[in-house]
Amino acid sequence: MIKLTLNKKEKYLLTCSYGPDSMALFSLLIRGNYDFEVCFVNYHLIPSANSDEKNLRDLCKGFSKNINVLSVYFDKEKDKNEEDWARIVRYDYFIKVAKEKNIKNVLVAHNQDDLLETYLLQKLRNNVVSYYGLNTKYVKKGINILRPLLKYKKQELLEYDTANQIPFSIDPSNADKSYKRNKLRAEVVSLMNDDERQKMLVEISNKNKELENKSLLFLKFYDKKSNEIAISPANTPSFVELQYILIRYIELNNFYSPISSSSAKDYLEKIKANKNFVIKKEKFLIFYSYGRFYISSIEHYENFGYLYHGKCPKTSDLIKLNIDSPIFQTIDYSGELIIKPVNKNDFILINGKKTKMNRQFINWKVPEIYRKVWPGIYNESGKLLYVPRYQIKVKNTKKQSLLWFDLLELK
Repeated sequence: MIKLTLNKKEKYLLTCSYGPDSMALFSLLIRGNYDFEVCFVNYHLIPSANSDEKNLRDLCKGFSKNINVLSVYFDKEKDKNEEDWARIVRYDYFIKVAKEKNIKNVLVAHNQDDLLETYLLQKLRNNVVSYYGLNTKYVKKGINILRPLLKYKKQELLEYDTANQIPFSIDPSNADKSYKRNKLRAEVVSLMNDDERQKMLVEISNKNKELENKSLLFLKFYDKKSNEIAISPANTPSFVELQYILIRYIELNNFYSPISSSSAKDYLEKIKANKNFVIKKEKFLIFYSYGRFYISSIEHYENFGYLYHGKCPKTSDLIKLNIDSPIFQTIDYSGELIIKPVNKNDFILINGKKTKMNRQFINWKVPEIYRKVWPGIYNESGKLLYVPRYQIKVKNTKKQSLLWFDLLELK
């Protein structure tokens, strides 16, 4: 018998595709009298996309459940991998809706077959991962992602739908064996008996226990407060450990990309040689500067901007500005102040000496990731009046040394 053991005091956001798994979960939530809303993404990739959306809207209306819908289209020129694109789109949307509605828990209807398929794919690709298979719960951008159906087979959910006359739609692309997951599903997982399934589930559990020691290794190098990885030339892990640390760091920041063994070896050699470098992926950048790794999405890094003209400035995902800081009272200016990313070719007076900002960035050892977004305070004529100094740590003993920190906060 299929049943849910969720906390009825909590509200949930159900991610629903109108497929058999998510519709079974929809039914179980209704039967259990849980408080929930529904999220649906129409990718317009299958013939039944619009009818699936309409049917789900009608069903939600009949049960007085609010439904949130996103309509998107795949751009072949912009995004190469359709599956990766769809996953990023839906999770970004689910997280966005959850935060807007103040819902802490998102429900995903992955089942035991999905768990086994994921593990087999990880083995097939020889992936270095932070978790084998699928976890029943993890946190993404402050939201709990829950998978309450992982102990149930796909066939059990189909039988539940049929027995209870639950409507659903089958995605025809699931039968396309050109996708590795579909091939594994049809030729391996669906043919496994109960003993074979249990044996693989035990194997997955044991492998995840082994990963717990690696988690301690990651925490040794990870600075949670600044969201940075501190690895100096004098304190380097092995390339295998570095490979795991970077993959864990990437996933922690809600990106997904492999790091090969050869790449990890190359990065380690650069660290030992005390060289700064950049790891550029499709969706994000990782900078290594002066013994620390920093990460940022390409979108935020290349399209950031902030300008202050008497109103609160916009900020990037790297920097937060405080316009109420007393630092504004220490600057000699007349007219309007402008806060914007400092031009590395501009000059600034440092201890009475005129210095080019590019040289000052080097002197201050400002990490490469911050140089493009580092703020400068200009007057109306475009003269650079003030640039906050970069410091890794700020001493709380002297108020004067905190003035720049009052103005600037590294996220």
